[in-house]
Amino acid sequence: MLTSVLVVIYKVRSENSLDSVPVVYQDLTTWDLADRLNQIQLGRLIFNYGAASFFMLNVSIFIGKFVRKLDITDKRIAVSPKPYALLLLRVATPLLVLLSRTHNAILFSVFELQLQLLHLWFCSDTEAPSATDSVASILPKPVAATSILLALTQCTFFLMGNSNSLSSVDLGNAYIGVDDYNIGFTGLLTFVSNWSGSIWWTIAGISIIVDGYWQCYKPVESVVMHSHSTAVTSGDDHDDHEDETLETTAAEGSKSAISSDLLSYYSMYYICSAFFFSVALSTLTISVTILRQHLFIWTVFSPKFLFQGAWITLYHCVIQTLISTFLVVVWVPWCIT
Repeated sequence: MLTSVLVVIYKVRSENSLDSVPVVYQDLTTWDLADRLNQIQLGRLIFNYGAASFFMLNVSIFIGKFVRKLDITDKRIAVSPKPYALLLLRVATPLLVLLSRTHNAILFSVFELQLQLLHLWFCSDTEAPSATDSVASILPKPVAATSILLALTQCTFFLMGNSNSLSSVDLGNAYIGVDDYNIGFTGLLTFVSNWSGSIWWTIAGISIIVDGYWQCYKPVESVVMHSHSTAVTSGDDHDDHEDETLETTAAEGSKSAISSDLLSYYSMYYICSAFFFSVALSTLTISVTILRQHLFIWTVFSPKFLFQGAWITLYHCVIQTLISTFLVVVWVPWCIT
């Protein structure tokens, strides 16, 4: 909440004229915390709050993971944390709004509405999921899910005022919190500021996939809780211990199967994404090679080729391959189970 307020203050103060800014937002600029800071210091403070939120999110899940292993309560019936990707999206949204153009801030509210509708559509089921359901039985087929998310990712890039022209690259937000030129940090902020909407939908897509995993995971917990309550009322300590061991083994096997199913589903999702970008780059490369003598080779085809290279290298390889794969394959299953 505090990070969002500071982002609003930063955006209001960055406007050349406050005549078009509502009075309620103008009053925020007189807040003592922000009034003592210049724009560079305020930008750094927002980044620090964002990093602190990310750190606390991971620490809270890490602590909760091991608290469930203590003897204070039965770890099998402990409440698992909410899907990590959705919480990560809430942490990243204020930072992505900060790095976007001011008039694009309202679009993130539209994105959130679309995400909620996709959650209802993707993860809705006429019947409650059972412990034997797979992620693929709850979510659409990977090709359908990939097509929808890729369409949203690509359309969002152009919706936020970007194009395949080098003149559309936003450099103004690349110096938020920066007092001198730093090629590494400035380059990172340039990429995030221009691909902020696409990055948002990438995290949102992960949250949808993880929600399907969460739908499958909850019935396993319910089965264990029900079996455990039945065993407790039976009155036979020896039988209870044996039932408890069998229930725990069965639950662990079910959770392992669900994790494998999540990996299989995400693998198909990633393969479809990689296929799309491979075809796009191959087609563009062939076109540029054939039309290398064309009059518009340097004004039209060359900028498009550079943007496609950024899509492949920075977005697909870094965001989707490294970060997203680590979250879905390693971190999220570890956090939930």
